[in-house]
Amino acid sequence: ALPFFASVMFAACVGGFRPGLLATLLGALAIVNLPRFGAVGPILDGRLYAFAALFAVLGVCISLLCGSLH
Repeated sequence: ALPFFASVMFAACVGGFRPGLLATLLGALAIVNLPRFGAVGPILDGRLYAFAALFAVLGVCISLLCGSLH
């Protein structure tokens, strides 16, 4: 998960608020969907969705902070 936070921070610091939000969206989708590759059935783990939601909230905060410096 740390590379996803680093990508959000890099995108927000270099590009501003909107690229940071895009990196947050793509990271949250990757967190939810990557464990499904190779799985036989659906993964309905609440912790996975909770972590994706926490990642999204922190990603928006990082984007706001870095975007305000841009």
